[in-house]
Amino acid sequence: MTQTEYQTLLNLGFSPDEIYHMPKEIFEENKDLTAASLISRTQKYYKTVVPTYGSSYVVEVTENEYYNHNNNLLSTIQTYYQTIIGTIAANGSLYRYKEIMAWDSLPPVKSFDVIAIGFNGLVHINSASSFYNMYTDSGDNDYYSTDYFTRDYSDTGGSTTYELPSNFVGATVIYYFDVAKDDGAGTITQLDMCADYAHALETVTGLQAGSHIVNIGGIYFSTSVVNYFDEIPCADTHVAVNW
Repeated sequence: MTQTEYQTLLNLGFSPDEIYHMPKEIFEENKDLTAASLISRTQKYYKTVVPTYGSSYVVEVTENEYYNHNNNLLSTIQTYYQTIIGTIAANGSLYRYKEIMAWDSLPPVKSFDVIAIGFNGLVHINSASSFYNMYTDSGDNDYYSTDYFTRDYSDTGGSTTYELPSNFVGATVIYYFDVAKDDGAGTITQLDMCADYAHALETVTGLQAGSHIVNIGGIYFSTSVVNYFDEIPCADTHVAVNW
């Protein structure tokens, strides 16, 4: 990897650690986008609490708690942590919307989850979306997968439904696509996106996980399955532009 390629990946919102562990496919897909420039980044940290009795819930926590927590594995409660990073990068005449979701601790259920990016106003998806699931098993072996159940696109966002591997102890999921301005949109002065994630709290099918829509508010499941998933708040990302 050359210094120019490394800087290009940083400009697209990848962290040094993500670049170090990056699969060849992601590297090849991004290394030549030298016109890229990171213009906005939001990172949020969450804790999911799963009591033995009652409903689970998600709360936003500080960066300090996220990196210094002790997992609560008492018989009456479980907690696990995740972080979501949303970035917007200028990519030539387009803009790159990207989400990175990382598990810091093991969730108790591994079924079909959804990663999604929602947006509103005057833009549309202008590229094939990219999805990568990089994970580590209990033997400290690193793997990555591009397998997914469905990919969905609409005028207000895109999503990928995929199955969590059964043996992982940590994972990072990457999802991104480029957006272009709608014809006749005029000058756009602000870009807004929502990097969102939904984790299945019990075993579900891919069809159940795929029963959702995405917009600037995030992921919305159909009423028949909404109670099967947690509600992680969006990592909202905004930036002023003159486009």
